[in-house]
Order: sequence, then C-alpha cells, then structure tokens
Amino acid sequence: MIIDLPIIVCGKVISINERETILIKNENGVNVRLPLLNERDVDEILSSRLKTGLAEMPFDDITIFFEKLAAFWLQEDNPFRDEAVKLCSQITGFPEAVVLRDYKLIVYLFRHRGDVYDQLETEIGNRWFIDEWVPSQSCIIRALPRGLVTNILVGNIPLVSSFGLYRNLVVKNNSLSKVPKKDPVSAIYFALSLLEIDPNHPVSKSVSVAYWEKDSWQEEKFLSNSDAVCLWGGEAAINELKAKIKMGTKVLEYGPKKSLTLADLSLIDPGDSLRDISLRMAHDFSVYNQEACFTPQELYLVADDNRFADFIEHLQLALNRYLNIYQKGVISSDSKAHVLLTRTEARLMGNTVISTSDHGWTIIVAHDKKRLESHPLSRTVIIHRVAKLEEAMEHINRYTQTVTLYPWKSSEQLRDLICGQGADRICALGMANLPRTGFPHDGIWTFNELLRWVNVERDLDFKGKYVNVDKDAWVERLFRNETISLY
Repeated sequence: MIIDLPIIVCGKVISINERETILIKNENGVNVRLPLLNERDVDEILSSRLKTGLAEMPFDDITIFFEKLAAFWLQEDNPFRDEAVKLCSQITGFPEAVVLRDYKLIVYLFRHRGDVYDQLETEIGNRWFIDEWVPSQSCIIRALPRGLVTNILVGNIPLVSSFGLYRNLVVKNNSLSKVPKKDPVSAIYFALSLLEIDPNHPVSKSVSVAYWEKDSWQEEKFLSNSDAVCLWGGEAAINELKAKIKMGTKVLEYGPKKSLTLADLSLIDPGDSLRDISLRMAHDFSVYNQEACFTPQELYLVADDNRFADFIEHLQLALNRYLNIYQKGVISSDSKAHVLLTRTEARLMGNTVISTSDHGWTIIVAHDKKRLESHPLSRTVIIHRVAKLEEAMEHINRYTQTVTLYPWKSSEQLRDLICGQGADRICALGMANLPRTGFPHDGIWTFNELLRWVNVERDLDFKGKYVNVDKDAWVERLFRNETISLY
C-alpha cells in the first residue's frame, strides 16, 4: 500500500505530480510517497528567512491565528482532521483514538490564548520583549527571531511534530521541518491546516515541511544555513547531525531520555486508594506504549508485603483497563520478540513475571535495583522494591527526563536530590504526558533559545544608578584625560 502526501514550501502545497518523488518504506507495509525538494525549493526556503511578514507581526495576532486553528481542529464534523487521523493511524500503527487524542491535546494549547502568554512570560520574563524595545538598566532590550529554524523530527508520538512547528512560529521564526519516516502525516497536516485557516497569513507563509535523505545535498544546505536546529531522536543520530552543523548555529537537543516512577505506599494520602494510585500509575506506563521520553519504564516502590500484594492486584486490573482506553495498535514483530525475550530472561534470573498471555503488558518484580539497559517498552513495568525512595537516587542521571512521584508531599524532601542527580522534571503520578504551564522542556527554556537577544545601550548623558556625572564629565574622564579613568 502506498499513501501519497504533499510537501509544503513557504506555505505552498506541492503534490507528487509536480516533482520527482521519494518513497518511505515502513515495516508494516504502509509506504509513503512524497515530492522531493529541488534546488529552487531549497533556495526559496532559505531566501524567505525573515521576509514573510511574521517577524513584524504582533504577538497578539499570532496567538489569535492559532486560536482559530484550534477551533478548526476541534470542530465536531471535520473531514480534514479525520483524514489526518486515519492516515497517521495507518502509517504509525497507533489506534485512531490515540492519534485523535494527541491532535486535540496539542490544539488545546492554542485554544486559550492566555496559556500561550503565560508560557512565554515564564520563559523570557516579559512578553513585550518580542514586540517592543524594553528598558533594562542602562540598555533597551529586544528579543528578535533567529530566522530559519530547522526541526529534525521523530515519529514516536504524533504531537511532537506539530509542537515543534508551533514553538518556532509563535516566536516569529521561519520553520522548516524534516518529517520522520515513522509519522510524516502529523507535521504535513498541521502545516496544511494553517493554509486552511489563511494561506496568505504570515504564519502560513513561514512554514515548510518536507523530507530528505540522510547525507543528501538538501540536508547539507539546510544544516549549513539554518539559524537554529532542533534535534529530536537517539544519541547516535543526534551526534551525527551535530557534526554537520556549522559553528554559531543554535542547537537544541531533545533526547534521548528515559523516565521512571517513585512511589511510597507507606504514605498514602487521605482520600487516595490503591485502586486510584494504580490507575494513575498504569496511565503513565501505558500512554504511547512507553515510546515517549516522558513515559516511565521502571518503578521504585516502598510497600510492605501485604500492601505490595494488594497493589499488584490493582495494578494488573488498571493495566487491563488501559488496554481498552489506549489500545496498543499495530505492534512490530521485533517489539513482540523483545517483550518475550525480556520475560524469559527475567524468569531465568529468578525474577517474578506477571503478564498477559500475549504482549499486552508485563510486570517484572526485579531482585536488584538496577535499571534495565535494553528495555522492551510496550507497557513493561519493572518494579524495584526499596526500603525508602532515597535508594533510587543512584539510578537517576542526566539521561533521566521525568520522575513521576507519589505521594506528592515527598517532592519537598526529594526534589533537590532527584534534580541534583540529573533529572529534568518531577510531576505528580499520572501526569507524565500532561506538562503544566510554565515547564522547561528537557532542561531548556525553548522560547528563550529560539530568540536572539539584542540591546541598545544608552548615550553618555544617561546616568543610571551608578553614574553621577554629566556627559561632559564622562567625556573628560574617558577621552580628554591622558590618564583614562572610568571613575
């Protein structure tokens, strides 16, 4: 089966009939054919940098545009969205319900403009920096867009593609995205939806989405001429790409990261039950089949034997429930084999293995506290029993993105330890995939990094709080005197 998709060059749709094509092959037999960028396309993308009117557009108008986009995506009867969901599901293997939930999750961010203002205000301190010159001590400051930001995307979760485009655009950059092989649909349809709202809007004209091969001439030109590059993916891929990017280009890295859960069941909060705790935990271990960097892979658990036995019963029920809520979709034969191999190895090592009869979910109660180097994902919960949560600290490092924690009151005691070990984020149990407004991403204020901070320093007649002489005295001290003295 072959699915034909267009690409977008500076807000213009290019179909497969207009260009030489390239075929992306997938393991599940659903292949994708895309137009291939030619020299004219590449030159147009590079020359459009900061020339689409977006850099001059007020932030208010940009957020209003995205608010309209949210209303479009959330329409009850929307054939465009339904087509995107269907195609993404066919190519990625994610169930349509999961894809739809992801698409709605990202546009909820735009639906209330105030949330966008709050996040920008959090990251850059004063949202006026991107619209006006703002006084700051003896200078006036402004945050300008960097120019062309290239996203090298991954397809492990659908919302990442649209999230990457959105963050570039909302701070007035031109955005170029290389679609991932696993999910070319999400970025392309997000860009197409901008054109549905207004093809002549500066946001729409600032977007390009395409695919090119590794080590191609297109890759070389884009990496050499981008003002910033956002890299998503594994360590080897990121390192290889970084070697191709010229000095002075801002590089933002997202991945590879792993996450885990810490839970102390000796300190259950009033009003909570083992059932509720298990449901929240199963949610974190089930969403995206653990393929997202923020979904936990291992659980460090404090519980006596009786409570542990009760918890295991509730966790099995909760994992079964999420098999219905978040259906697993199409799972590759390699993934299934990895799960079965992990179960077999665990049993041979004397660990307790509880699982469905198929690859649905797996619980492994490990005898040691070491994290599994080759984790099979696919809703595999590795449980390490500890006497206190502090015992887990040595297994947290700079590759740890998210730590989901229960009970929340433990955060005050453990947050310095957890983050001091290298983790970027602590959140409440059940909230792994729902970051709250004001969050840094992988230890980065992304909006801040996607902006270029410039300043104008005031003339010598401006005294400020450290200078108490007039301009003439300044000139006398600095330039007329044979002995130069600032004070």
